Amino acid sequence: MEKKNTMLLTVIAVATLLVAVVGATFAYFSLTVSGDTSTTIVNTQTQKLPTITMKTGKENFGVSVTATDMALNNPGPRWAIYTGDEGSESNNASSGKDADGNLYHWSNTEVKYELFNFKADTTSSENDALTYECPVTITLTAKEKVDELEKGDLILYLYSKGGDVLVSGPDDDRTDEMIEGWENDDTTNYLMESSASSASHANGDGCKAEKGCYDVSDLFKLTNEAKSLNTVVIVNANNSVNDGTTVEVSMKLVNSGDRDQSKLAGKDIRVTLTSKLAEGGCKVITKAAG
Repeated sequence: MEKKNTMLLTVIAVATLLVAVVGATFAYFSLTVSGDTSTTIVNTQTQKLPTITMKTGKENFGVSVTATDMALNNPGPRWAIYTGDEGSESNNASSGKDADGNLYHWSNTEVKYELFNFKADTTSSENDALTYECPVTITLTAKEKVDELEKGDLILYLYSKGGDVLVSGPDDDRTDEMIEGWENDDTTNYLMESSASSASHANGDGCKAEKGCYDVSDLFKLTNEAKSLNTVVIVNANNSVNDGTTVEVSMKLVNSGDRDQSKLAGKDIRVTLTSKLAEGGCKVITKAAG
């Protein structure tokens, strides 16, 4: 009898130990595998994950010109400048004023403004290899209707800085497709042009191979007309030596020099770019195996 009791106690002890081990194992991490590419999303509970911070920058950009600025013998770009603060137009390159004395504003060289920035704070060495995808929708809104704008007149550029950013066409949400392409090193169709490696856009009146270049002339057909651009910002947890991943913006009004654009004189051409992180926030991703 005593022997049977000893065996029973041994079985109970082993069972209790197994339950404790299994329970402890699931307390360490939960692992989810999704998709056909074996993308792994790990929610680790035994270590503190980095805090990812989204910092928004400038939102309002405008350009206003005189008839002289758009004269046939004076071709070239008139770059928009930030118009969000009172007096921000003081760095204008044009000296024209309308009948009410309002200042016309534009720059004769491209000005890139920070639209938003993502940075992940490294909390431990275990997090150095973690990479995040942060889907962000950028909404472009025209302040006022400008019927005089024609195709090719107004070009918007988005640039990545410090990391990869994926972007689709206007009102075209391909977030999952973009992420899958990035994981498989196939970013030809979606990788935003890098600010550091971008060529000069002083010449030309259209978008060619650049990803993040948009003709937004038709945005001004109605007051408060809006378009959306879907982006995915790739953020690395190890930001000890950099400033995270940034999206920059610039916009140019093109004086083509081959048609009369004098009707654009005095028009208030302004765009507001509002950036919003997807409701689900950022997620951990890893490159597909192989």
